[in-house]
Amino acid sequence: MQISKQILIILVLGLCVSCGYYNPYVASSNSKPITLHRSMWTNQTNELGLETTFYHALSDWLRKSKLITLTEDKNDAEYVLTGKIVSVYYPELSYTNHNVANELRANLTVTFSLTDQSTGKTVWEKTNYTRTETLAAVADPNQLRAYKKVALRQIADDLAEEIYLYLINSIMRPDRNNRTQM
Repeated sequence: MQISKQILIILVLGLCVSCGYYNPYVASSNSKPITLHRSMWTNQTNELGLETTFYHALSDWLRKSKLITLTEDKNDAEYVLTGKIVSVYYPELSYTNHNVANELRANLTVTFSLTDQSTGKTVWEKTNYTRTETLAAVADPNQLRAYKKVALRQIADDLAEEIYLYLINSIMRPDRNNRTQM
């Protein structure tokens, strides 16, 4: 039984290596870090401070990698990441027996793009992309506001991780010149 587990592990590892899998969180020995400028996103919603939440979430994710060097000066960057927070709304998701909402969904729509500074061309762009997070509907407005804030922070963090992975997969792969559309 022990031998079959070892064989299974070797087969799985071999499959991962042979299918082109690579870890986007680890730089290869020949990877040269890119310089990236990420701007403060435009906030078209009435959620105050949401642009700052996104800026910090993106910064936290992008700083995790030795593959990316962040720069505050757009002119020093190889790539520029820009975005816009388009809308946020909270539709009711589920109800009690008395037709009172007990669950909401935070729907946040954004648009973002990555531009190659040397060519001026867009490497990838995502328009009107919506992420969601569920939250409890409560009668206390202060508690509801706190729940909404937590849901929006979670969306920002999830989206920042997704953008980080898009960035790594489209720019830092060994076949870096064969960029893909999102």
